Amino acid sequence: MTQLFTMSEAVKTSYSQVYLTSLNYREGELSVDAFKGQTNGLCGAAVPGGLFLGLGCWGGRVPFTVEVHDVAPAVDASWDEIVEASCRFEHLPVALTGCDGDCAYPLPLTTGEYRVRFCAKGYGESKQVGGLCDPAIESYLLILWPETQRADEVIKQTSAKAAHFHDEVRNR
Repeated sequence: MTQLFTMSEAVKTSYSQVYLTSLNYREGELSVDAFKGQTNGLCGAAVPGGLFLGLGCWGGRVPFTVEVHDVAPAVDASWDEIVEASCRFEHLPVALTGCDGDCAYPLPLTTGEYRVRFCAKGYGESKQVGGLCDPAIESYLLILWPETQRADEVIKQTSAKAAHFHDEVRNR
């Protein structure tokens, strides 16, 4: 296994959301049906070409790491919340962006199918302090690797807030 890329930034969020999409993608398309038919309520991958990532922190900047691997890495059980989903990107470049499309962080992805693992620590436990989510409490990791499409899954769930979002998606 080779880690091909790592990015760690304090990513701007609002409305508890960030997206991973091609830069020409319209966010409204993604937010409406992102979780349709899924079992996890944190990483919406039901709309081709984008991911809707639901955060626990309402707004401000949140510690966020993105890794791109050539194959699936082992699951790190130290994370409180872990979900996986599949996505496909047909247009480049692909970037992690805030809710309003600002603060774009381009990723070195190629077109094709990917599996993503979205992990969180302290999901929803952080309070904003000076426009920042408390990095000592709440942080996120998104890992991508090439893999054919398969159903999403909840690997680990510990918080009541994450459980609420999983239940909400399953009961639609």
